[in-house]
Amino acid sequence: MRWILARAVTVAALVGAGLGPAQAQVAPAGLVYGGAGGYSDHGPAVFHAGGGVQALWEPGIGVLAEVGWVAPFAFPGEGIGLLSLNAIVSVRGARPRSRLRPFITGGYGMAFREGAIHLLNVGGGIDWSLGRVAWRTEVRDHFSLGEVGHFWQVRTGLVWQ
Repeated sequence: MRWILARAVTVAALVGAGLGPAQAQVAPAGLVYGGAGGYSDHGPAVFHAGGGVQALWEPGIGVLAEVGWVAPFAFPGEGIGLLSLNAIVSVRGARPRSRLRPFITGGYGMAFREGAIHLLNVGGGIDWSLGRVAWRTEVRDHFSLGEVGHFWQVRTGLVWQ
């Protein structure tokens, strides 16, 4: 657990140190999401629900922290917690007034219940702006180095500022 906390503090310090005058352009946002997924090597289909925060600086680079619950549809109490601490890169597209904003994300993940499993994750999706709220659709894969199993998910939710 100390390793995780030390890495999170280091990332926050590095991101904060590089902001300088651009800090006024930060767009902090909350998010909620839900979706379905599965494991590549075994097990039933699962749902994933959670929430988090993101800070996105122009031109679209930021950080994202999420925590959620992953469980089989048939046994929602038999799930695990899933934490993600990610970098996110979001692109406005060719048209400046476009409502669509594709993004990619990736970083550290941790599955936990009685113990912890350290993971990496990568994903991507699109935000569809509805003003101060955006509808987010995303695909993400969590995996452990050295193991062949993957936890993939397709999810959707809201991001607001």
